[in-house]
Amino acid sequence: MPSTFISHQAPAILLKLKYPKKIDLTAICIGTIIPDLNLISILNRNFTHSFIGVIILTVPITILLTIIFNKYFAPLISWISLQNISILKPLRYFGLDDLKYLEKRFNKKFFLIASYSALLGGLTHILLDMPSHPHIQFFYPLIIKVPILIENINLYFGSITIFNIQLTFEIMLYSLIRRIFDLFLIPITLFLLRYIKKRNLIQKWNSSDEVIH
Repeated sequence: MPSTFISHQAPAILLKLKYPKKIDLTAICIGTIIPDLNLISILNRNFTHSFIGVIILTVPITILLTIIFNKYFAPLISWISLQNISILKPLRYFGLDDLKYLEKRFNKKFFLIASYSALLGGLTHILLDMPSHPHIQFFYPLIIKVPILIENINLYFGSITIFNIQLTFEIMLYSLIRRIFDLFLIPITLFLLRYIKKRNLIQKWNSSDEVIH
């Protein structure tokens, strides 16, 4: 799950870049995370990674967290990022100091855009997970198992013994696909964050006087 916080945002940010005035950046990015957070113990992964789960759970939670993040956490993160401490330079490099410009007008337009942005974020998460998990839960309560050949492929890379401790190197195919996705998407997310920072896009996107074509 940790890679969810960096890798799954790549396509979400691309959508924001493509449709800057039609997508809420915070909502779509948070939406890509929520399916992996089983906030209520009675809800399992099958539900949170389904279309009905995105509608019932991801969208409302994302809207709530978007409001809280934009209003309280974004200014705090910006303030922390701007402190003259060398260890905080990466935060400024990737634009976290610009989070203070995020939308704080929670009107009808915000709720409309945030709602479908959250929906797109949740669906993006599910689509990215499909090739890298043994089950597809999108149509829950109907659970679709991947073909038996794929599910049971285990890649074995050998083993070594160190101080009488045997270390075995093996991984399921779907787990390997997940790792490859992460290695591919994480650099893209970081690149896009830097791209946004260099062009001051967060400030432009959230300026009422700025016209974005």
